[in-house]
Amino acid sequence: MFDIQSLDCLLDRGISGSDVHTVVVSDPNGATLTFVDTVDTTSETRNRRVRVVAALGIDAWRESVTTNLARDTLAPGTGSSDNSGIAVGRVECDLGRVLTLPVHGSVAEALNPVLLVTLNGSQDAPWSALQEKGYAVVEHLSTSISSIGDGLKSG
Repeated sequence: MFDIQSLDCLLDRGISGSDVHTVVVSDPNGATLTFVDTVDTTSETRNRRVRVVAALGIDAWRESVTTNLARDTLAPGTGSSDNSGIAVGRVECDLGRVLTLPVHGSVAEALNPVLLVTLNGSQDAPWSALQEKGYAVVEHLSTSISSIGDGLKSG
């Protein structure tokens, strides 16, 4: 069963420390499932900022997938993919470093993941810290979603 409370707890842990201040879980079209953000205090500003972070991350992820598939390099250790061959979106901007990881993002499903996890950290946040925290969220979501089945995947 999909447990949103444990996901929210995991997101809260994901932003602990100074490296990551925003985590967004969305679908590939940008619809937000949940998020945690510690930067902005007003809900209107926070919601706007979260939408911008998600959009930047999704665009970077799509570009990574498109670039790697065009070069046929969506494989371990190449291009903008991580060590497992999963396309990872990375961008540095005024908001800091933004990293996006796909949920159920195997090479075969690279163009159609169920969800995306986007993390935003400071300019000094190590990519490895963002990626490590992101994979913890991805692992939790993958386990929850696989227990529900393939009914979530768009066909």
